[in-house]
Amino acid sequence: MQTPAQNADVCITINNSAKQIIDKGWSYIICSAMLPIVKQLKKCSVRLTQNLNNIAHRIN
Repeated sequence: MQTPAQNADVCITINNSAKQIIDKGWSYIICSAMLPIVKQLKKCSVRLTQNLNNIAHRIN
């Protein structure tokens, strides 16, 4: 039989593992949600850069 202290250690280990899985899960969900937004922002910044380059060419 395990002592209460050993049981507590096992419980803590399981809790920590569960917490890490949940944290990873949340970061994955947030990442997935952010991905389309990030893609849109990249498209916008590319367009903005192209526009700025066009303007610069016109000035020069």
